[in-house]
Amino acid sequence: MAYRFRKKESVTAAVRRIMREEIDHAVDELKGAVAGRPKGLHEARKRIKKLRSLIRLVSARLDRTGKQAIALLTAATRPLSGLRDAQAMVEAFDTLTASKMNAAKTQAYAPLRQRLIERRDAPHESEAQGAALIATPIDQLREVRAMSQQWTIRPNGFGALSRGLRKSYAQAIDAMQLAMSSPSDEHFHEWRKHVKHHWYHLRLLRGLWPKLMIATAIELGGLSDLLGDDHDLAVMRQWMQKESPVEGLDRDELMQMINDRKQQLHPMARTLGQRLFAEKPKAIIRRLRAYWQAWHGEQWKPETVMMNVLAAETKTDADST
Repeated sequence: MAYRFRKKESVTAAVRRIMREEIDHAVDELKGAVAGRPKGLHEARKRIKKLRSLIRLVSARLDRTGKQAIALLTAATRPLSGLRDAQAMVEAFDTLTASKMNAAKTQAYAPLRQRLIERRDAPHESEAQGAALIATPIDQLREVRAMSQQWTIRPNGFGALSRGLRKSYAQAIDAMQLAMSSPSDEHFHEWRKHVKHHWYHLRLLRGLWPKLMIATAIELGGLSDLLGDDHDLAVMRQWMQKESPVEGLDRDELMQMINDRKQQLHPMARTLGQRLFAEKPKAIIRRLRAYWQAWHGEQWKPETVMMNVLAAETKTDADST
């Protein structure tokens, strides 16, 4: 099974299934991380983010347990977030310095890279440490799993999703405009969080029109990566400002490299974001609703379906001007 809605499933059945599958995989990945597969921590964290996006999509149709589930999932990721940042900093450092290195600089930067690796690997020094790290998140995930299997979502159709879709998309636009008008590490990171929610929502809906939805989701994933790279550099910069000096390292030079790379990322993200969030929230919901109806065959004649979709596209264009 996959992280997506299926045509023949009710929304309730789809949500319950996806929650079960993603949580079971996340628990297995956390256990695998203790057994010597540290990548599992990162994979589990990504699954938890996907679950939070799914709940946000249908949260307007859930009782208070929806908010409780999001709170539990947020708590489950908290001990894993520092590990993700530690790994990302090593990767960001390698990418940042790859084109700048010569033999002398490689030697000068080696102690800093070693310090980053030690910071990344510290929680994995013993099996007992790893088991303690994942115990509470696994309990929290299992609690959410049990809770989600009691959910009933009505209406059974696009109406169960439209409010969550519109809210998430509108929040991404607001966050993008704030990041553009008032650039800061915090604003770009906030924009990324909302981009990821919209990205996951389109992945859930990719069956509506696979070629179009997957292509758009790929571009959203690219935007998320740009903003993620920016965040990783910001975390590295903050860490270096607090960290004790490394002998032989030109800290000012590395800080300038970080700032220069961030200045390259921002206009790339801005251009892609303006394209991906060009529609108004009402327009994109109208368009996706037409795709949903066509997908489910609610308009029986093929030519009628096409006319409805084209009409929605035309109305979308008019609303966006």
